[in-house]
Amino acid sequence: ACLDQPQFAMLPVLEQHLQALDQRLGEQQKLRERIAWLADRLRREEDVTVADLLATIEETAMFERHFDKDQLEYLEQRKCVVGEDRIREVELRWPKLIAAVREEMEKGTDPSHPVVQEYAREWRALIDEFTGGRKDIEHGVASVNREPVARQKTGLDMEVMSFIGRAMQAGP
Repeated sequence: ACLDQPQFAMLPVLEQHLQALDQRLGEQQKLRERIAWLADRLRREEDVTVADLLATIEETAMFERHFDKDQLEYLEQRKCVVGEDRIREVELRWPKLIAAVREEMEKGTDPSHPVVQEYAREWRALIDEFTGGRKDIEHGVASVNREPVARQKTGLDMEVMSFIGRAMQAGP
């Protein structure tokens, strides 16, 4: 029916389809990279469970829900800039930082207390390192952290996020 209309322009339709295909190819490539990462762990005889695989797929889908194509490409670039060693180091640091913040929160420490302020500075530095200072990426990260899968993986919950947010606001 579209082809029978004299004003029908095929080029915009084809370009739209190409754009959709490119996006899907990009998503497939990211999923391939994550699965290759899991395969590499298996080659090195590191433990990988079905739960790891399912979590990888869920994480991939979760990131795609909260970041657009440009943001995902930027995050891939940040991965190269930051480097694999630093990424692993930070992945080990986050749970300890979250636990330390949670401990201060549960003790009733004021968010403006110097100990909490030091945690807030580190938290901010890690976020800025990951996001490269981009606020749009930071908002996406905050959205991801509200996902149950992310909270389960990191141990981060809304109470801790709120507490560290108040600490950041109370800081210099």
